[in-house]
Amino acid sequence: MVSSEVWKEVFIDVNKAVVFIDNACAEVLHWNGGLSALTEAGAVDVKEFSSFESAQSHQKKAVFITSSCLEEVITREIIQDIIQASHFQYVIIITAVTPRMHLFKKSGSYDGDTHSIFDAFEEDLLEWMENMNYTAEIKHIPILMSCISNNVFITPAFTELFPLIETDVKQLRIQHASKKAEKKQFECLNDLDMTCLPANLQIWFKTFVSSIDSLLSELAVSEDCYSIGPTSRILATELANYAPAKTRRKSTQNKASIVFVDRTLDIGSSCTHQTETLFDRIASVFPRLPGHNNDVLIDMSSLCHVHKDASSTVLPGCLASFNGHNQQHLQPLLTNKVKEGLMEVNRQLVDIASKENLPLKLTGKPGRVTADQLENTLSLFKGKYDMILKHINTLQVSMAVFQLLKSQRQQQLDSLSGIEKLLIQGYSDETDPLEEIYRLIITETEKSTTERSCTLDDIFCLIMFVYSVYGTRIKSDKEEQVKAVLVKYVLREKNTLPPLTQQIVGDTINEEVVTAILDDAWQKFKAISSARNNLKQFSSVCEESALGPSQLMPILKQLINVMFDPSKPELPDVELKSSGFGDLLKSGFGLFRTVSKPRPSDHPLLIIFVVEGVTSTELKQIKDLCASLKLSSQVIVGSTRLIKPEDIVTSILCQDRINRV
Repeated sequence: MVSSEVWKEVFIDVNKAVVFIDNACAEVLHWNGGLSALTEAGAVDVKEFSSFESAQSHQKKAVFITSSCLEEVITREIIQDIIQASHFQYVIIITAVTPRMHLFKKSGSYDGDTHSIFDAFEEDLLEWMENMNYTAEIKHIPILMSCISNNVFITPAFTELFPLIETDVKQLRIQHASKKAEKKQFECLNDLDMTCLPANLQIWFKTFVSSIDSLLSELAVSEDCYSIGPTSRILATELANYAPAKTRRKSTQNKASIVFVDRTLDIGSSCTHQTETLFDRIASVFPRLPGHNNDVLIDMSSLCHVHKDASSTVLPGCLASFNGHNQQHLQPLLTNKVKEGLMEVNRQLVDIASKENLPLKLTGKPGRVTADQLENTLSLFKGKYDMILKHINTLQVSMAVFQLLKSQRQQQLDSLSGIEKLLIQGYSDETDPLEEIYRLIITETEKSTTERSCTLDDIFCLIMFVYSVYGTRIKSDKEEQVKAVLVKYVLREKNTLPPLTQQIVGDTINEEVVTAILDDAWQKFKAISSARNNLKQFSSVCEESALGPSQLMPILKQLINVMFDPSKPELPDVELKSSGFGDLLKSGFGLFRTVSKPRPSDHPLLIIFVVEGVTSTELKQIKDLCASLKLSSQVIVGSTRLIKPEDIVTSILCQDRINRV
């Protein structure tokens, strides 16, 4: 993929400069070489993109790297504050947002001179430097994506891009009614188009589409745009009709398909604890690296000669490659089964210890890897800092797996997986899942804190799981009872609430407030349960069998199966978005009925983009399925981020999807 090549353009500019970089771009850089890539390119200092930062008086060159539009008030103020607190004579601004989107942000239209905004901002930079003879440059470089593996990419700048849900429609109607322009009537999600959205959300969606266009430009492809879900339809329509994309399609013969998929159609597969990979297990146990939404924090202090209570003095480890050249060391975590991943991580660790002639003691049973085995081998590297640096990628992954195996959270994850399997088995025999949730809450509240098999956060994840998996099959009179016991549980634990629950209920915790918050949460649970109501082919994510218990059938697996089915069945839920009359003819509309309808599988490259997160388990399932089908096409999966169950619940219950600041 192309993300590392794009960063080379940035590295050319940072020589002898103080670099100020925002969180989103820093996270993208994290997967493309990180801080060391900037220092190796000649950066003299790297600082946060913040009004509280500045350079020393002798530092005359600055490079600002931002994921946001320069027309945004906060972005503009931060740049001004830093420049006026410093003594720069040469300023370069690198923005990931296209000049075209800057124009739209300022004028509400794509009509006009796209260069004028950058030219005007350069004049402002010179004024802030207080000398019009100094140098100011503004560049657009599309640095919004990171490659996690050869066929997987994420877009950290769009972590908060989440599909709209049914409860958002009422608020959208109210805001739309206040517009002075011509008004459009809409009653449900499927009625929405870009014009129904408030201006800031339109800009957010359009900026995302322009970044996808930048990726497709780097790949030099002409794509057909498909969608599954209401928000994906808006995004695919925008991309299909985006003027630069139309121009690009005319200049290349390399064909591709891109399919946008709303995460909300299958929350169950992202909210489940039935994980098949080590990466998902690690993500559920380890805290996130500060300021990041994809990588985790790994305590590496046991490899250093520091006091056991002084781990904060050691820079934390992480999963991303130290040099950013590739992420091959992550493959055992990302796409192997848990047992296979354990074996491969241990093999790689033993291999580097053997190459360094360390005194290995191979113990344990063949085919089994224990925490003690990993700990014994890791301890051989303690204090050997040259070796640690040389093999840092393998050692960080090994340390993460060792700490995972030692974690008490492992038992809770296994327990949650078992609970979910029972809930899915009840799908066939019409067991009331909320009855099971109710019993679970009652049972957990009767246990001491140390004996509990799940937390309040886990219970919210389980509720989200059943509403997504069961869909509108949930016809329960247990809702009020579940809410009532949850309110009591929250009030009883109000001084020790886990992070997700604390975020859901807020700081004012009393019976009236918590009841109102849970009433609102239940409206969103119900919105998720109705998300597949308009689907025909993918209306269920549960596979029933007369020969055994029901099983989860993730929508992404279903999608791959039907798209590459040799019999080429109809795809009623997969919408092709036309960019012109020619595409209408291709689609089989108009007079030429003999022309077969296009399919996403028609071209040698297929990109599936999941709007709001994908799990490592889903990536593994797609990889395994593509291998079993022996596809000749390349399948690339993109998403806004790698997620865990708590992320998805936070996005649905706590995030304002409409009014982006």
